[in-house]
Amino acid sequence: MNERKNAVSYLRYSPGPDQDENSIIGQRNDIAEYAKREGYTLIGEYVDRAKSGKSDKNRTEFMRMITDSEKGSFQYVIVWQLDRFARSRGDSAIYRGILENNGVKLLSIKENISDNSSGIILQGVLETLAEYYSYELSEKIKRGYATKASQCIYLGGTVPLGYFVDANRKFQIDESKAPFVVVAFDMYASGKTIREINEYLNENNIKSMRGNSFTKNSLSAFFNNRAYVGEYKHGNTIIPNGMPRIIDDNTFERVQQKMGEKKKASSKGKAVEEYILTPKLYCGTCFTRDHTDILMTGESGTSHQKKLHSYYKCNLAKKKKCDKKTVKKKYIEDLVVYTAREQLTDENLISSSRKPKNYMPNAMTEATCNGSKKI
Repeated sequence: MNERKNAVSYLRYSPGPDQDENSIIGQRNDIAEYAKREGYTLIGEYVDRAKSGKSDKNRTEFMRMITDSEKGSFQYVIVWQLDRFARSRGDSAIYRGILENNGVKLLSIKENISDNSSGIILQGVLETLAEYYSYELSEKIKRGYATKASQCIYLGGTVPLGYFVDANRKFQIDESKAPFVVVAFDMYASGKTIREINEYLNENNIKSMRGNSFTKNSLSAFFNNRAYVGEYKHGNTIIPNGMPRIIDDNTFERVQQKMGEKKKASSKGKAVEEYILTPKLYCGTCFTRDHTDILMTGESGTSHQKKLHSYYKCNLAKKKKCDKKTVKKKYIEDLVVYTAREQLTDENLISSSRKPKNYMPNAMTEATCNGSKKI
């Protein structure tokens, strides 16, 4: 009986300027030639484009291949080189182990690894080199980006409205869009509303940096963008006057001041209500019925007259499992403070070396919320 030699290929190229679809085509051709020569039947392929082998998190096709290995439809995974499979020794060991448990063997056409002890050592060395190369490449890329950033070169991402990137990857002013940027800043600085500015831009078919119609949030990001005063920024690199400015400092600062004033005004009256008894107040109804300690927590609501009401409510009442009515926040908190003050100034309690009979933390609040006792 002939051994089944069904195989799939895994193809990947890393993100970067030197990697593209040609890399996939090259890997595919080499693997097909290898499979034909060695007698493997290729029944499918999994391809991850512009994905790093340093981690499996974003390699959707890789993870699909690992899952499919459980089905038993193939017995081999063929890669062009081991670093296509993974560049982390940990990931490589984990996923090779999963494949092996599923009866699938990993093959590399560039590295002829035997099944004996020497092969185990060789594979470990190759995986270590792949991981080393991955980190070294990452460091080189970071250094390269830092060098280019110091020269104020465009390194990807959204180009701010009013600019374009020239053939040398430098920012230049887009004379057809920059005037709308100036008008928008002037409108805001002179007191125009976000809605008015939004209408003006949309009427002139001026889109946000992401190519969509402007909204309140996108306009906020637009007015906060310091690129308009000539500040180049990439990562932690910030270079004043690193790109041509569109807005003068005075107008930009006036806009920032206006935004700060509006933000402060909008937050007025929105102070977070403090419920000082939330972790301490228990429902007396639940305690009387089941002898269980069920917390009452703070809530607030607005009446038809737009008046804010604050209260405490049993957690089980929220689930319709308790009929305890809500207790007004001011009433119960004032009562607790009053009672605590009385006890703290009671000379008999202070001089006593023991607590009074039946005195327990929260006992007063439990009784009060149950309505069985007033203090």
